[in-house]
Amino acid sequence: MSTGKLFRAVPVILIVAAAIFVTIRYDAPALLRNLLAWIDAQGATGIIVFAATYIIATVLFIPGSILTLGAGFVFGAVGGTLATLGGATEQRGGAQWVIYGLGLVATVAVTVFVTQLARRALRNTLPADSVELQGASS
Repeated sequence: MSTGKLFRAVPVILIVAAAIFVTIRYDAPALLRNLLAWIDAQGATGIIVFAATYIIATVLFIPGSILTLGAGFVFGAVGGTLATLGGATEQRGGAQWVIYGLGLVATVAVTVFVTQLARRALRNTLPADSVELQGASS
């Protein structure tokens, strides 16, 4: 291994070693449980605190699945989903929201288009007096 490659690998090795040390030394699962209990005690502002925690955890490469499950236990299914989405998408920035919006518009457009095609196909293949299509205009 060349000196340049070894020099680039050292920070990664140190980060992994530090993560393992912190997990073992400070009982990371207990810290996470305590954090989630504290966030739960904050009431409505806890969702904002959780979203900020999620952003920081994502930057520090802490697995999001652990925090996502914790959000579900603390805030319930709907609140946990909103807190997780808020934290996960806020770190991506405004461009990501534009992409989400375009994706939503495209999904709706394709759904409407395919539904219209299916209705036309059914009208052409079924006898007129056999079945009236629900929601179809005559």
